[in-house]
Amino acid sequence: MKRFGITLLAAWMLGGAGVFAAQPNLQPNAAASASGELPIPSSATILSEGLAQPDLPASVSETKWYRIDNTTKRKLTVQLTGPSTPGVDYDLYFYRTNAAGTALQQVALSQFKTQATEQLSYIADVGTYYVGVNAASGLDTANPFQLVFRASTGHDISEPDDSPWQAPKLTLKTPFTLLNHTKDQDEDQDWQKLELGKETELMAMLHKNDDQTIPYENIVLNIFNDQFSLVKTITAFSFSQVKLGKGAYYLQFAGGKAGSGYSLRIKEVLPPQANRVQITKIDSSGGVAGFMNYGHGNKWRVKGDITVNGTAFGSNDQPIANAPVKVSIWSRLNNAYITASANTSANGTFNIPLKLVPAIGNHQYDNSISWHYYDIVDIQFNNGEKNIPANIFDLYHFAYQIRK
Repeated sequence: MKRFGITLLAAWMLGGAGVFAAQPNLQPNAAASASGELPIPSSATILSEGLAQPDLPASVSETKWYRIDNTTKRKLTVQLTGPSTPGVDYDLYFYRTNAAGTALQQVALSQFKTQATEQLSYIADVGTYYVGVNAASGLDTANPFQLVFRASTGHDISEPDDSPWQAPKLTLKTPFTLLNHTKDQDEDQDWQKLELGKETELMAMLHKNDDQTIPYENIVLNIFNDQFSLVKTITAFSFSQVKLGKGAYYLQFAGGKAGSGYSLRIKEVLPPQANRVQITKIDSSGGVAGFMNYGHGNKWRVKGDITVNGTAFGSNDQPIANAPVKVSIWSRLNNAYITASANTSANGTFNIPLKLVPAIGNHQYDNSISWHYYDIVDIQFNNGEKNIPANIFDLYHFAYQIRK
């Protein structure tokens, strides 16, 4: 354990579980979506901790009610296991009474569309709580569902997170995002929600909790898309990379036993970044290309269609491959930058074409046979995150000439 965990963790710093193969019902049933409060049911079956309660639904529209009398503050986890009958889908809801004790307020739900098992959790104070089971679709009056609740007081700060609908938001940070969690029950399931605004490549490492006294028990990470199709399963003690498109994803930490724990380090894999660029040549149309001095120092002269040629260098000051480079040239006519981008080649070079608008000709230069009119314009380079230094910073933008 130490050999794998510590060695790979140091490298990171420098640089048999169940799967919910389910489709979530993203449109809640009426009981779940009703705003406001529900009346307290006149009768409800009392649930005893750890004892499975078998039952049958009465009708598609009916909610079966159950009651939990909680005597101390703790985490309550409720699990519903339905029959595997095709077309039958039961949803699970959890309620507390309002401050006046006169009505119910929904505080948790689990409503997979085709999943036989539903699970939710809630950090409950002393009081009475209600569980509702609703037949979202189909009905099986011959095969009962099983309902059970378990309680724990040793939960970690991320709870309750036993269903995707309770999943806290996972934010990618620099240099990485770190999670250290424990399982308070054998059945405990931890979920996280990751929202990506663009296609993103991730690197993740699942391993033993950073608190080395907490045992590790075969916990795996399952990544689902927003339709709950399994995208990737990550096992412990190895680096894993996955490329995900724009959208929402759900991370499920499955398996393990009560008292076991895990740690996750996850980060975005960023493209190589240039630290500086060296411009070797700028080609230009209109017969004006060249490196010359109009009295303001040596600069490249440009007009119309141009190509900026150069080499990008990394933090070690060596040419860097496959690194994005953006060039921006100021236009006096438009009062705006004209930009274009490209990635460097295997040897760090780049050739970036741009089409310039006409120059105004704010400056003039006498070359003895004609007057040359031009603008002096800014040129900048960016590595995708920030501007970077270069061996040039402005250009002669040629407008026209008048012969004497």
